Amino acid sequence: MTNDNDAVSHPSHYNQGKFEVIEFLEDQFGDRPHEWNAAKYLCRAPHKGNELQDLEKAAWYIRRKIALLKAKEMKTEPPRPNDMPNPVNGQDVHAIAAATKASSSATDASDGAKPAPHPDIVRDAMQRGAP
Repeated sequence: MTNDNDAVSHPSHYNQGKFEVIEFLEDQFGDRPHEWNAAKYLCRAPHKGNELQDLEKAAWYIRRKIALLKAKEMKTEPPRPNDMPNPVNGQDVHAIAAATKASSSATDASDGAKPAPHPDIVRDAMQRGAP
């Protein structure tokens, strides 16, 4: 007999294997929300009814984590979530890399250090669809 709480407490699309997805996520990803959400969408994708959309969501979380790590490495601000490229909607993720590389190739004459790319350069490249 199905309990009305099953859809909330133990949805079938999260109970397809040996372990409930929440147990795996807690064990593997702890307080890492981007990896957590990507794994969640990957686990449920074939069982929830819109596999392509769930795979796109998982990919978005991975791209977001990469953008945060790159921004930290380059000592610049990461793009806002609404400014994240979406290849599904025709935005080219390579435009960000090209804009970042072009911006960071210039050097500061005073100390020779490369300046961090300005977030507007990345946004403008995404809007142009630069290769």
